[in-house]
Parts: sequence; structure tokens; C-alpha cells
Amino acid sequence: MRSNPKTPNTAQANAMAMAVDVLSFLAEREDDFIRFISLSGLGPDDLRSGLNDPEVLAGVMDFLLSEDRLVLDFTQGAGLPPTAPAQARAHLPGYFPS
Repeated sequence: MRSNPKTPNTAQANAMAMAVDVLSFLAEREDDFIRFISLSGLGPDDLRSGLNDPEVLAGVMDFLLSEDRLVLDFTQGAGLPPTAPAQARAHLPGYFPS
């Protein structure tokens, strides 16, 4: 039996769940959220429909990872190691390790 390529594997599903948590974290920080919206070009409807879209969620993670301050604030609040977001990002589309 073949798996559906649109069905996320466990690692990707966990990464997507973390990205949704990141989006909630950003929404609580007005300045950061406005900057995310401005840079991403996503509107409220895009965000709602993007909650299950690995590509949209990859963009959320990319935004978080663009600033150490955001990574540390998010991971400290979530009780995660600072490396967790980068590890999760590796399981979403468009990841190219350096």
C-alpha cells in the first residue's frame, strides 16, 4: 500500500504542529506579528487556510529562525531546547541544509 504524498509523516506533522504554535506565539506579539504579515504578504484568510499547508508553515518557521531573539523567546516559553525549531524546519518543504 502506497502512502499519500500529501499526508505528512510523523516528523513533518510534528514540525507543522510546532509551526502552528509559533504562529500563535507571534500573534501574541503585535510588533512581530505585524512584521511577519508584512514580510509574508499573507492575510487572515491565507493564514487560516495555511494552518494545514506545509509550505505556509515552513514560511512561519523561516520567519522565527530569522532572529535569535524570537527563537529564544519561543523556545523558553515552550520549554524546548533552542535547537528545536531548526530541527523541525528540516522536515518542512524548501529546506536546504547549509
